[in-house]
Amino acid sequence: MEQHKNIAYQPTDGLSYDPTEKKYWDSDALDKEIRRTFEICHGCRLCFKYCDSFPTLFSLLDEKHNGDVRRITASETGTIMDACFQCKLCEVQCPYTERDNHEFKLDFPRLVHRYKAERAKRDGLRLRDRVLGNPDRAGLLARLSLGIANLANRVRLHRIFLEKVLGIHRDKLLPDFAGTTFEKWAVRAGKIKSGIGGEVVLFQTCYVQNNEPQIGRDTVEVMER
Repeated sequence: MEQHKNIAYQPTDGLSYDPTEKKYWDSDALDKEIRRTFEICHGCRLCFKYCDSFPTLFSLLDEKHNGDVRRITASETGTIMDACFQCKLCEVQCPYTERDNHEFKLDFPRLVHRYKAERAKRDGLRLRDRVLGNPDRAGLLARLSLGIANLANRVRLHRIFLEKVLGIHRDKLLPDFAGTTFEKWAVRAGKIKSGIGGEVVLFQTCYVQNNEPQIGRDTVEVMER
């Protein structure tokens, strides 16, 4: 990889958030943008309080690499990117986004998407990504287990297995899967309109959909008052 005395904040010729562009899939072009983004985030640190991507990045730079983004390894980059779960709060908070017409055109969530897409194309999709990347399928399989999945998630040996296979920490508190989804309740209750109109659109999260549908029901009740 090229070594430069300084990493410019301006977009490189590798900038792309469009998967139809050839350079989107170019690993060298991607690497330029990753280094540039890491350098900007390192200097800003406004997003330290969000997902573990940012604390991980900052800790590596502060404690291991003496602030030099170029020293971050490919493995460490993967760890940083995998810590992002696409809540997109960083993009809302970031002062350097294309959405705000800033010249840096930063978009960390879409950069993560690009990184994972390029990795999947090069190496194939990992089991972890297949399972955790499709929460609705995971929720369906859990419901089909008739509660066994919830019981298994309380068994230490099973949690160790999940940690080894999927990277879910054995001590992480996991929510139970509900017996039905919020969407099924909404359909039965006649809350979903097929036509255009209405005053409110409710976007349920995968958590409300599969784990806590009661939150969605309570929200609907409040909105209807």
